[in-house]
Amino acid sequence: MKASIFALSAFSLIQLVASQPHGHQQFHRRGVVVTDYATVTSPAVIVWVYEDGQTASIESRTPNNPAATPAPPKIVPELSAGPTPTLQSAVSDSAVPSEAAPPSPVQPDAESSPTGESAPSPPTTEAPPEPAYTEAPAPSSEAAPAPAPSPEAESAPPAEPAPSTEAAPAPAPAQSSEAAPPPTEPSSSGLGICYSPYNADGTCKTQDQVNDDFNSLASYSTVRIYGVDCNQVRSVVSAACSRNINVFAGLLTITDVAGDLGNMINQLNGKFDGTITTISIGNELVDMGKASPGDVEAALGTARDILGKAGFTGSIVTVDTFNALIAHPELCAASDYCAANAHPYFDPTIEAAGAGEWVQKQIERIAEAAGGNKKVVITESGWPHSGNSNGAAVPSPENQAKALESIRGACDKDVFLFSAFDDKWKADGALGVEKNWGIM
Repeated sequence: MKASIFALSAFSLIQLVASQPHGHQQFHRRGVVVTDYATVTSPAVIVWVYEDGQTASIESRTPNNPAATPAPPKIVPELSAGPTPTLQSAVSDSAVPSEAAPPSPVQPDAESSPTGESAPSPPTTEAPPEPAYTEAPAPSSEAAPAPAPSPEAESAPPAEPAPSTEAAPAPAPAQSSEAAPPPTEPSSSGLGICYSPYNADGTCKTQDQVNDDFNSLASYSTVRIYGVDCNQVRSVVSAACSRNINVFAGLLTITDVAGDLGNMINQLNGKFDGTITTISIGNELVDMGKASPGDVEAALGTARDILGKAGFTGSIVTVDTFNALIAHPELCAASDYCAANAHPYFDPTIEAAGAGEWVQKQIERIAEAAGGNKKVVITESGWPHSGNSNGAAVPSPENQAKALESIRGACDKDVFLFSAFDDKWKADGALGVEKNWGIM
C-alpha cells in the first residue's frame, strides 16, 4: 500500500515537472520516518513523504544558480548539482513555500515539533538567514565611507588648534627668565667675598650646608673659592646660580693644572654657563717661593688652552700678594687683570680705621707697576676679629668692623672681603689669627 501511494505521488509530480529522477538519501527524524524520496526534474527538487503515503513537503533548491544567494551552499554543501533555472520557475509557479530552510536547520524544529505541521516551520527558520544576506554588509560597507565626515572634523580642528598652539608659546616669557641670568656675565661692580666649603674638622660641607651659607652671601656680587676638592665647584656654582651670584673659581696650586681643570670641567658637566667669571691659576705661589714667575706663566698658558677648548670665555689670572705683583709685573702681564691679596693687618703701622686708605694705595702701586694699563682687583682683604696684635694692627670684633667699613668706603668695587666664615679647619698661624677672619 505504501509503495503504491508513493508511486502515485511521484508519478503525478513527474507529469507536472517533466524531468528525470536522480539519487537517493535517507533522513531520520524524531516522529517522522522517511522511507525514500525522489528528486524530479532536477537535483534541486526534493519530495518528503509520510509513512501513510501523504506528501509532507516539497523543497526546491538552486545551489549553482548565480542569482541565488550564497546562503544555501553554506547550509547544505552536499547539494551542489548543476543549475536548473527552468525547474526554479516551475516550482515558483506552483506556489510551494519550498524556499524554506534546508534540512539542517529544519532538524531542530522537527525534533521539537514531531507533527506534520513542523514542515512549515522551515520557512520561518530560513527568514533569519536572509537578513544575513551578503548584500546587507554592502550597505554597511557604504556606511564605512560615511566616516568621511571625519575629514570635516579634521578641517575644523586645524583652525582652532593652530591658534591654541600659538597661545602655548606665549609662555615664551619664561625665556625672558633666562635673560635674568645676566648677573652671571662678568662684572667688576660690587664687592665680592671669599668662601671655603669646609667644616671645622676639615670635612667637606654638603650641598645643603653650602646653600645655607649662600643665604648669608646674597649681598655680594661674587664669591671666590680656591680649589676643586670636595666637589666644591659644583656645589658652589649650584648655590650661586640660583641666587644670581657670580663665582671666582681657581686652583690653589699648579702642580697638576690639566688634572685639576679636568676635575673642574667634569663638575660642571663640561659646560660653563657664565656663572664663573674668573678662574685663577695658583694662589700666592711666587710670594711663598713655591713657584717662579716663569712657572706661573707656563701654567697660565696651559690653562688658557684647556679652558678655551672647554668653552670658557671668562678671565684667567694668577693671584699673588701685592708685593709679588709689584716685584714681578710679568704676572700681571700674563693675567687678564692684576689679581692681588692685600691685608692691612699685616702692616704693623696700620690701624683698623685706616684699612681702606691702605688698600687703595696698594691698588695704585700695582697698577703703576703693571704699566698703568691693567685693571687691578683685590682678591683678599679684611681684618681678624681675634688673635695677636701686629704692632698697631689689633684684632678684635670692633676693629674688624672698623676696618671693613673703611675698606667699603674706599673701594666700592673690585675687592673681595676675607672671609665669609671663620676657617676653624686651619692652623692658628704665627699670630694666632688664621682661623679668625670670618665676617658672618
